[in-house]
Amino acid sequence: MVGERLTGPDAGAGPDAGAATGTAADEAAARADLVVGADGLRSAVRRMLDPDGPEPAYAGLYGLAGIAQGVPEAGPGRTFNLTFGRRGTFLHLPAPDGTVWWSVQIADPVVPAGIGLGVEELAGLFADEQVPRRILGAGARIDATTLFHVLPPVPRRQDGRCVLVGDAAHPVGAGQGASMALEDAVALARALHAEPDRSAALAAFDHGRAARAGKLARSAAANRDAKTAGPLAARVRDAVMPLVFTRAYARSTGWLYDYRPGALPQ
Repeated sequence: MVGERLTGPDAGAGPDAGAATGTAADEAAARADLVVGADGLRSAVRRMLDPDGPEPAYAGLYGLAGIAQGVPEAGPGRTFNLTFGRRGTFLHLPAPDGTVWWSVQIADPVVPAGIGLGVEELAGLFADEQVPRRILGAGARIDATTLFHVLPPVPRRQDGRCVLVGDAAHPVGAGQGASMALEDAVALARALHAEPDRSAALAAFDHGRAARAGKLARSAAANRDAKTAGPLAARVRDAVMPLVFTRAYARSTGWLYDYRPGALPQ
């Protein structure tokens, strides 16, 4: 079954759905006791659960990322840095060996036909910001480009046999997608182990994860709004950010980083 793609929106609708005309993955899903949709933002399992459910949309941001070498101004290793520019946000993280990992998120209300900016053009967006300009001018290369998307809240995340995890259920953004998916995996395993009835286990899992995933999604939305802010909102953001990060950041994010999902069942 490795490499087979789940395609049919009706594959999970009943015990024999998809068996006659679907792919091998559709047939397996139609007959499985449990289907876990860990298939990301454009989840086929989510469409199985709710063919008329929400679909992802462009978030008004796109990103480029890469590496640079030999930029002392980038700061000491293992320090996360964030710079707000006029049209975008520049993030960089220097490694102890002198490598600088960087990422630019550019606000644009129109979906770009292609992300074709070069390093010189990116440096122009941060012409007034010394550190981003130095990093982008130090032989930086672009290794990845990304269109960012949002997804409205998913009303149906499980039906007693199929269940969504990770970005298929709640694409949270804010650099926490993989973390939330791993938490989901542990929580689902614990729920299935604790409750012999599969339907009850999936309901308990869904209920137990909803509040935390929802809170992070709201936090990520606020994070995204800060990066797409207009001129007036940007001035307020720039005035508030130094106070937030130096005085309240650790306390306000404790709920996220102090969380312990528990041990996997043996």
